[in-house]
Parts: sequence; structure tokens; C-alpha cells
Amino acid sequence: MSCTALGNEAAYAASCTVPTRLSILHEAENGKASGAAFVELHCEFASRVRAAGNPNVTVGPIAMAYGYRPGGPGLDGSYIPPAEFCDFYGVDVYRQKADLALA
Repeated sequence: MSCTALGNEAAYAASCTVPTRLSILHEAENGKASGAAFVELHCEFASRVRAAGNPNVTVGPIAMAYGYRPGGPGLDGSYIPPAEFCDFYGVDVYRQKADLALA
């Protein structure tokens, strides 16, 4: 995949003076890319961010929990990048009803 949208990751990551988490293509399972395309993009992004060598910066995907429901596009695991390219794995969870407890 050509990462033409990428380019300034290392410079930005090098400039971070406080703990910073970076992610690319938030909720990719939401029809933004195929699993293979997203994983390739994420790995390239992570490599560029890590090239800055800044210990303040971590990189990881942020998944859409809904995409991992039965029949969801992420259920096959195709959107999960290899651990060596992730300092964290994030997930967005949206409450559908105000009375649902998160505990």
C-alpha cells in the first residue's frame, strides 16, 4: 500500500514532550479499509513514529467494538496488527442507552 497520506509522523513524534498515544485510521472496521490494508498502513505508521525514538510516544490501533460483534467485519481478526507494531490496543465502546452501567 502506498502511504501517501503519511509523511510527518517521525517529526511530530520527535516533538512530543509529554506522554502521547498515536493511532491512525481510528475505527478502521467501520468501512474505511480492508483488514489487510489497515494492518499494512498501521505497521508503516508505527515504523515511522518509532523512527523518532521518542520514549514519550506510543502507537497502537483503536478498534470499534461494534465491528467485533457476531457478523462484524473485525470478528475474523483481520484488523488486528501484530503485537510488535503495537504499544497498546485500544477500543471504543459506545453506550446505547443512558441507563447501562459500565462497571
